[in-house]
Amino acid sequence: MPNPDYRIRLPEALDHLTDNHLWELLEPLSPRGAIGLPQEMSRFLDFTPGQMAVFAVIVTQREVDKGGLEGYFQSRAGMYWQYAVEGYRRIGSLERAEALKQAAVFCPGERAPASLEGRLKVLADTPKDQREQVWTPLEDTLFSEAEVRSLLLRYVREHSDEFFLD
Repeated sequence: MPNPDYRIRLPEALDHLTDNHLWELLEPLSPRGAIGLPQEMSRFLDFTPGQMAVFAVIVTQREVDKGGLEGYFQSRAGMYWQYAVEGYRRIGSLERAEALKQAAVFCPGERAPASLEGRLKVLADTPKDQREQVWTPLEDTLFSEAEVRSLLLRYVREHSDEFFLD
């Protein structure tokens, strides 16, 4: 059975993509209903590399902007950590990729565990003041959703075949 295709119809003016188009791209990618984490990750792995990057970056930005790195690692979004690091690289935000990579400094092998239980254990085992000392400057680098949206839109325009049907 072929993998599902989550691309959408090409908008009329690719050069004039807006934030609304980003949300349209996310709609078919967002999990439906109460699916389990293994099913969500399996579905995610069917995305094109560009869709994986955009989805992971957007969910990371939302969680970090809402609850900082602590909130990010406590949420489902944290399971996309490795894809978000790569996603930031893909869209040309190397400083954010490095900041998110450094945020995993307390994790085994300096890689955020995909499982929520693993990430919660890291949080429980690392004193809050120690996390804050490292994470506060990294959060300052990660904040700036408007700049990230601009990079995402440029990436989507330059890699339209990964997001849009002919």
